[in-house]
Amino acid sequence: MEIIKEKMNKVYKLAYKINEEQLIILSKFLNERIYNPDSFVVLLGETSSGKSSLLNGLMEENILYVSSAPSTGTIIEIIFKNDSNNNSYYAINKDATMEIIDFETFINLSKKQDENLNRLRLEVPAKNYNFNGLRLFDTPGYNSIVEEHDEILKEFLPNSDVIIYTVDYKIGIQEQDFIFLNFLKELLDDNINLVVVINRAPQGIINNTRINEIIKYAQDILNYTPKYFIVENINTEDYPMPKVDSLWKHIEYEIHSEGRKIRLEETLNDFIIELFYKCCSEINKRYQNLKLSIEQKEEIKKEIKEFEEKKEYAINLIDERFDKIINHSRKELIDIKSKLYNAVCSEIDSTAIAKKDETIEYINIHVLPFKVKEEISELQRYILIEVEDLNKELDDYINKEINKFNGKIQIIFSTFMEKSQIEAFKEAGKNILNQGLLQFFAKYGGDGKAGAGVANLASHLLKKVGNIFGKTFSKSTHNSLKHILAKIGATSTKAISSAVSVLVEAIAIAMEYASWKNKLKSKSKKAIEEWYKDANPSIIKDLNKLREENKNNFNEIFDDFINQYSYNAEIPNEKETMELLEESKKIAKEIGA
Repeated sequence: MEIIKEKMNKVYKLAYKINEEQLIILSKFLNERIYNPDSFVVLLGETSSGKSSLLNGLMEENILYVSSAPSTGTIIEIIFKNDSNNNSYYAINKDATMEIIDFETFINLSKKQDENLNRLRLEVPAKNYNFNGLRLFDTPGYNSIVEEHDEILKEFLPNSDVIIYTVDYKIGIQEQDFIFLNFLKELLDDNINLVVVINRAPQGIINNTRINEIIKYAQDILNYTPKYFIVENINTEDYPMPKVDSLWKHIEYEIHSEGRKIRLEETLNDFIIELFYKCCSEINKRYQNLKLSIEQKEEIKKEIKEFEEKKEYAINLIDERFDKIINHSRKELIDIKSKLYNAVCSEIDSTAIAKKDETIEYINIHVLPFKVKEEISELQRYILIEVEDLNKELDDYINKEINKFNGKIQIIFSTFMEKSQIEAFKEAGKNILNQGLLQFFAKYGGDGKAGAGVANLASHLLKKVGNIFGKTFSKSTHNSLKHILAKIGATSTKAISSAVSVLVEAIAIAMEYASWKNKLKSKSKKAIEEWYKDANPSIIKDLNKLREENKNNFNEIFDDFINQYSYNAEIPNEKETMELLEESKKIAKEIGA
């Protein structure tokens, strides 16, 4: 990490010498990330599975409100600090503002979601473990998650380093756990560590049939065997304060592991290089401003204006393609309804009349979830193909226009630059098209932002673009596409819970053997309508969000490219500019840019 800090120090000083506002802001942000990297851990599980009790045990204090009843409580972010001796309480609002609150207000807000509240924040001393910089999120039970929570979870779960999933020993993995774990499987990358905590187990239990049953269920859903920890049901004098040293030592190990450090250093190094290229771009622009005549600058302005008109065509292309995708998706979702109903009816018709309860359970656990997953996977594939095809079309178009623009600019520059110098400036121009640091800052900069774990930090980094402008756009949109496709799968999985609840009611209804099949078909039709009612608007909303992200990514990269040729009216100091140019060449060699 010392080499990374040394590189950052060189670029940090260069940014301050350049004295450009955005470069200074980005330098401060990246410097803070390097010297104080965050870790990101999320606790999930059903209401009354003991999440808050686990955290109270970790903090050795009854801070978090504990209730076995479902509520609309908020998400709580806990930050551990080595330099803190007291607890501090904050409310983070939906507009990203943050306010200090007292303990009583903290408890009241944790019980009931305020309409303006995004989440609560609690800062506590890091006591028994090396948790400095750890950000731990306590979430409401899955059956208490309201739409606002759902959106927050979809955003920050993929950015976590570790997920802790709690299951009550006596209750085991139930219907809601099955749905939630499938929801997680859709959202999480392979590099995110998920552990299962089996809470409130009898004392002395290491392994038994119940433990094996819980882990087997989790394994079947996740397609791998998760690491698990058993927490004994021990009551202290007035409150259950579980102490599970093995779990917290595992978390401590994970967030400080060698592999994680290597991934962190590689990612931060790439961000430093990207920041350096942004510094070089500003220096190059000042040099050009010095050397270009007024007439040449006017000529460049004219070329930029003509080039900007090309953006409208690309934006229209994005809109047209997404209109097509959304219209197709609407029709597909209606078709999926019919396919689901036909699959359920086929199963009911092929079942012996004496197997009513078994049929309901089989449809509930197998037919509906698996058929929905199968059909939604086809829709996801269609969206993926269409968006990647759109990216290719945009790449081809914009590459052609960039090359034409560069050819005209090169003629103007040739009056005062050697060919090798023009090529060097062109290469710097391509490097500036990286948008990873800007996007990462936009999403996670500032006190009110949730932050991102190191394990997924690199997902916000765009690779060097080499000779092709379009690859930058493809990479940035691919990150958005990957995230939205996961959300579509997770949304559909979550919507199954609405359908399942309707079918569960059917078990309790007395049905005559002669008529149960028709009644079950009717109930199933209602259940499928519930699925459609939940899934359809959410999926269309996500597709429209992907449309806007595509347009925003394109606009940002396009505008950043043009900005390289937008010169200030005030001519820069020649001596300072030439010194910055020489210093940037020296730093490039020292940091391997």
